Amino acid sequence: MRKPLTRELPKQPGDAALTEGLAALQRGDAATADKLLHGSYRADPGRVETCLALSRLYAFLHKEREELQWLCKAAVLCLKRGERTRAGNLLGRLPRGRMGQEPLLLEAGLALQEGEAKAAALSFLEAHRLDPSRPLHELIGRTCMFTPAPEEHMRGLLAALSGAGHDATANKLHWRLLQPAKEEENIPSGFFANFPLLNDIIPVARYTFQARRPAA
Repeated sequence: MRKPLTRELPKQPGDAALTEGLAALQRGDAATADKLLHGSYRADPGRVETCLALSRLYAFLHKEREELQWLCKAAVLCLKRGERTRAGNLLGRLPRGRMGQEPLLLEAGLALQEGEAKAAALSFLEAHRLDPSRPLHELIGRTCMFTPAPEEHMRGLLAALSGAGHDATANKLHWRLLQPAKEEENIPSGFFANFPLLNDIIPVARYTFQARRPAA
């Protein structure tokens, strides 16, 4: 009597690099693990396991910022797939505050800093789709303000939106976020001075400024 044939699971891109990278990390060979795991990610950027492996790598290297970035990427992938329980478990490992509450906005901010304006635009649009009550200009303005180059990142983002066929949205956002100040407007000094073009500052930013301003 013939033995039943066992069905092999389909292989995914980056399988070998992921397996070898995890083995290298277990041996403590961080340089090899870094090369292999990033190679696996390039082969299949939508794989949660690879993002988690990269998070483990940076935890091993004591690079907390990168560790949390990859952990958040994994959580966002789970959210997009509808795996809310798993996403919640991953987000529960993030520090409390902006990173844990708004993973799509964090993903967008990280993408902007990595020069991936198109990916950031998609994240912003998805965040707005999930919660239409939050204006898109508010999501973008708030996120870009916490990046090293707010104006540069906004301009790149608006160009990406136009390139993706969202010209009307890009034009509206340009008017809301990047219009120069009018001469008669009295722009306060201090915190806002770092962002001279953000004159349609969102409520959160206004609150932040008021909280930071020394008491009279």
